[in-house]
Amino acid sequence: MFMKSKLKVSTFRDIKSTFGRFAAILAIIALGVGFFSGVRITTPAMVKTLGGFMEDHELYDYRIVSTLGWEECDVETLRGRDDVRAAEGAYSLDIMFKDDYGNAPVMKVHSLTENVNVPEILEGRLPENDSECMECKVFPICKGGCPHKRMTGRRTCLPVRYDPDGFVLKRYSLWQQKNKMEKSS
Repeated sequence: MFMKSKLKVSTFRDIKSTFGRFAAILAIIALGVGFFSGVRITTPAMVKTLGGFMEDHELYDYRIVSTLGWEECDVETLRGRDDVRAAEGAYSLDIMFKDDYGNAPVMKVHSLTENVNVPEILEGRLPENDSECMECKVFPICKGGCPHKRMTGRRTCLPVRYDPDGFVLKRYSLWQQKNKMEKSS
């Protein structure tokens, strides 16, 4: 009993004489505990958020690329497997071109798919009739594919497939015009 009380007295005396050092060590321990708790709590929240985003937008798990390309029958074979929920063929192009200013920008152009990697509409809504497509600011890109899809129930090919140079040049010129307007204002 006497030893415990001497130990307590000695400990409190040391703390009192070096209180600044004691407070610094206590603060470091509290900071470490706080960071550890934050990491333990943040990880599941981030996994849940990312998982929800991936489910909502049907992001793909695997991307199979072929230098020779895929035939529709190859995609059908993959789609028919029991362990495959969805499979779709898509196109992508790497394009480098010269603009009017002598620059040589590079663009990666992707086709859209219907059930995989579903885009999110951040503003507005999809067109409901043909006249709305004519007023749409991206009409030069889709060329009315939306109403055709709605009327026939089929997906139309993206215009980039038929004229990739024209598509990229149009997008780049629109981007240049936008930047010029922003710089002038």
